[in-house]
Parts: sequence; C-alpha cells; structure tokens
Amino acid sequence: MRRDPAEAERRASVMGSELMRSTAATGTPAQVTDRIGDLAAAGADTVYLHVYDIHDLDHIALIGAEVLPHVASTLEGTGVR
Repeated sequence: MRRDPAEAERRASVMGSELMRSTAATGTPAQVTDRIGDLAAAGADTVYLHVYDIHDLDHIALIGAEVLPHVASTLEGTGVR
C-alpha cells in the first residue's frame, strides 16, 4: 500500500498468487480503505492485515496513518472490530 500506484503494485507483487492479489485489500490507502468497507458491508466483522515485508516500516506507518483512522471512523458503532 502506498500513495502512488507504482509502489502499491510493487508491494502487491510479493504476494504468492494472482488469487491472493485479486481477493486481498491491496493498492493505495483509499483503495484498501474501500476494500475493507466492502468486506464489512458483505458481513465481515474482522479483517487481518498482512505486511509481507516486515522490514518495510514505511508500509506499516502508512497503514497506521492513512488507513486505520478512516476505517475506524467509518466502522464506528457498527460492531465491526
């Protein structure tokens, strides 16, 4: 996940299969936030985020700064955690 599509694609490319890439929440922060919202709308009450490169601290910071606040405010009061 990254602000620009090229970096988002680089990070998604390390996933093992096209099936994983096609069903995962990947892309820019807005795309990931939208995907999590779609999952919640479909009935998911828990979503796990997996960062494949544990040394990519910028990726973790980006999730914390630009995804989680939006997801938290969108899902507040819905029972989704």
